[in-house]
Amino acid sequence: LFRPIILSTIPTIEKIITAPNLEDNSKDSTREKIGDKIELFSILASEAPENAKALLESVKDPKLIRILQYAIKRLALKQKLYGE
Repeated sequence: LFRPIILSTIPTIEKIITAPNLEDNSKDSTREKIGDKIELFSILASEAPENAKALLESVKDPKLIRILQYAIKRLALKQKLYGE
């Protein structure tokens, strides 16, 4: 049940991840948005890895690239520790 819901929301998830909304915010707001992008990318990578790969390859913003690379490292560590 979860997978069809995720697959139907991929375009929305991708728009949220790539939204240029990290500037002109308070530090707390920026941290929250970065956390949201990391969590959404982690879900995308787990449920639709090809979409996550394509999204990462399409991103041009260096800051967003670093955020997504961090998400990948975090996922790899989680998989290593918990075998998920």
